[in-house]
Amino acid sequence: MPNQKNSFDENPSRGKEAIGRSGEDLREKYGSIEPEPSSEWAAEPPSNLNQELAQTIEEIFDDSDRATTPQGPSEGLPSFEENFGSDEAFLETFFTETKDEPAVESPEQADPPSLTDESLQNPSGDIHFTAKATGTPQALSPAPEIKASSPDSPAFDDKELSELFGDLNEDRTKEKQGLARRFVKNAFPAKGDGFLESLRKTVLSLSVVTMLVCVVFLLNLYLITPYLAGLEAKKIADLSPTVGTTQDSDGDIKQKYPGVNFPEGMQYKHAGLYAINRDFVAWLKIPGIDIDMPVVKGRNNSEYLKKTFYNERSKYGCAFLDYRSSVKDFDRNSVIYGHNMSYDDLMFGPLLTYQKPEGFKNAPIIEFSTLYKDTKWKIYAVFLTNGSSKGDNGYLFNYIFQNLSSDEAFMGFVDEIDQRKFYSTGVDIKPGDKILTLSTCFHDHFKNGRLVVVARLVREGEGQEIDFSKVSLNPSPRYPQAWYSAKGLKNPYKNAKAWYPN
Repeated sequence: MPNQKNSFDENPSRGKEAIGRSGEDLREKYGSIEPEPSSEWAAEPPSNLNQELAQTIEEIFDDSDRATTPQGPSEGLPSFEENFGSDEAFLETFFTETKDEPAVESPEQADPPSLTDESLQNPSGDIHFTAKATGTPQALSPAPEIKASSPDSPAFDDKELSELFGDLNEDRTKEKQGLARRFVKNAFPAKGDGFLESLRKTVLSLSVVTMLVCVVFLLNLYLITPYLAGLEAKKIADLSPTVGTTQDSDGDIKQKYPGVNFPEGMQYKHAGLYAINRDFVAWLKIPGIDIDMPVVKGRNNSEYLKKTFYNERSKYGCAFLDYRSSVKDFDRNSVIYGHNMSYDDLMFGPLLTYQKPEGFKNAPIIEFSTLYKDTKWKIYAVFLTNGSSKGDNGYLFNYIFQNLSSDEAFMGFVDEIDQRKFYSTGVDIKPGDKILTLSTCFHDHFKNGRLVVVARLVREGEGQEIDFSKVSLNPSPRYPQAWYSAKGLKNPYKNAKAWYPN
């Protein structure tokens, strides 16, 4: 650098002594090391290289001396040969340092001059030479002896490694055991604890146990059970019969399902379902919403409340036909029950979409394929009622009858539906018609509510078209007393005449 005093300025012979000692020490310790030629230039340098190096080094020392003294002839500056010996000795020392061991800088020197990969400059900034060197020439300390490792001689043997990691694992085990002991000591009553301390620990323990039980209960209620029920629903949906499937012969069915006595006249497309569960009576499907499931009929109306189609226990149960109903010859009213949980859309949960006219417009037709025939039904009305007499001033609206004494009584029931329905669908009911009723739980507004969907059997020769222009809202649907009480409203039907089936 310009105007920076070099340590060689004070003692010009220092470089010679340091480099001389370095070269002698390295040659004595490592012998003569010749660089492996990587090119023709390295194997046989040009003849003028030594002269150019000598001239460049002399100019560097000369420029460094001129930077701190008046200009004039340089005196007392040692020659290249005096500083480095012969050209061959310099090159040998140079390549030995750069190839095998880096130079060690003296911590006592402040900003010593060094040769780097960058261009070497004199104080005036003129570039004279580009070369690779490692630092200020100085005495080198003996390099530590490093034993090369090989696959046959590992740095650590198995015993040392085992002892090393064995101690670490033992310490970790002791630490975990210590944490466990402290937890037990602080969380559970122990001998020597006072009354208040024992009480505190007892309350803490009970709180932890209660919290764990609640977590397990909630996980089972909202995650595990719905997940398993969904898997079973998908499994059952794969068994869904296709309307119009080619029928197998009686002999084929008996050979395929030996030991199963099928009802006479049944549709053999349901043979697989009937072979799984002899209580199977029909397949229910509502295009437009996610209802596509088997329907069974038990010995009573509680058997399948918590039993699946595969006879496994589940709170979702299975959709079932009223045990008093018949599917071979439909009754006046065929009732199907199914659960609706407040936190998912399994089983009859999708029926809630029928609370608005848009739900009806999306799915106006019900497909009901029984053991004996395929039928379709048009939705007539949707209404809300109570499941016990406590919900409506001691009155329970009976919508689950099978047959009535006359057509007149049946039309009286239709009038009761018209009072309660949310909206008119434009579908009509005549005295000789038959209806299909879907009943499920309703959890909003009041306890033990029921959402009911009533559909009318498509008449012979009647099309499935629906005139949605006739859909209209009911301005004042009739609800049970519990609904008005929950809303804080007056019940306009409080003194209305109670209807009974017969």
